Order: sequence, then C-alpha cells, then structure tokens
Amino acid sequence: MACSAPTPPAPALSPRRSCSRGAPRCERRAGFSDVAADAYYAQAVAWAKEHGITDGIGGGLFGSANDCTRAQIAAFLWRLYAEK
Repeated sequence: MACSAPTPPAPALSPRRSCSRGAPRCERRAGFSDVAADAYYAQAVAWAKEHGITDGIGGGLFGSANDCTRAQIAAFLWRLYAEK
C-alpha cells in the first residue's frame, strides 16, 4: 500500500478547519431516538438535555433533521443564560 503525505494544517479561517474546540462533553447519551451516539452533535445534545436547555420535540425525538426556528434558538439561549 502506498503512503501519502499528511494534509497540511488548515489556515485559521478555513472551511476545512475543525470547529470542535470548546464543544460540550457529556458522558451520557441524549436519549433521543433520532440522535445517533456517533453523530458529531450527540455530545452537545446530551449536554443540552442534561442542563434543561432542550427536551426535544416530543415523542422521544430531538428533531435533528429539522431546521431550528428562531423561536427554538431564543428558547435555548433563554434557558442557557437563565442558569447563570
């Protein structure tokens, strides 16, 4: 098998650069049937659920395939900052 050179690091404002620094970590699963354990956002959803920021859209669903409305974003932010 041939070897390839490693990909050079992406510039600071590159679309290839990872945005995962500072992402919330949670050891437990979110408990929503539409959030796979290996989804890139699974830890953030579990953290938000654990901290009372979201309870999903009902029926055991988070709504991961849905667009997030402005009202939902406002509710998330309200609940986040109400903790402090």
